[in-house]
Amino acid sequence: MLDVIIIGGGILGVTTARLLSRFNLDTLVLEKGADLGEGASKANSAVLAAGFHPRGGSLKGISCVRGNAMYPQICKELGVEIAYPGSLFVAFHREGEEMIREKYKKGLKNNVPDMEILSGSESRALEPGLSDRVTMALYARTTGIIELFPFC
Repeated sequence: MLDVIIIGGGILGVTTARLLSRFNLDTLVLEKGADLGEGASKANSAVLAAGFHPRGGSLKGISCVRGNAMYPQICKELGVEIAYPGSLFVAFHREGEEMIREKYKKGLKNNVPDMEILSGSESRALEPGLSDRVTMALYARTTGIIELFPFC
């Protein structure tokens, strides 16, 4: 008899199974794909989101920020490389600038650390390859990347 059945072998399912492995529980992970992480977890390109996209104050947004903060320790334990290059969410016009201000507000409500709104010229100083048409950017320093397959 199983103690726990986890439906879905994405990042949340396998992380939950890993945490439960510390206890004396018979656990089963059920995954419909050919391998673990085949669905949305695979599609996110191993990006660790800072947490400014989900609705401000939502469980998803707050969990995103908390999970992001947990990754350095998890990656250290698993011997997986992680880096925090940050991200630039850019605008080209007034409507885009308003969207950046909304994302910034969401990030504040979700407690995203180390975010700031940059002008177009400040953004290009940080990333010279950006278009001259960029008028504003949201810079989130806690956006990360995980090297899932270092030997491929």
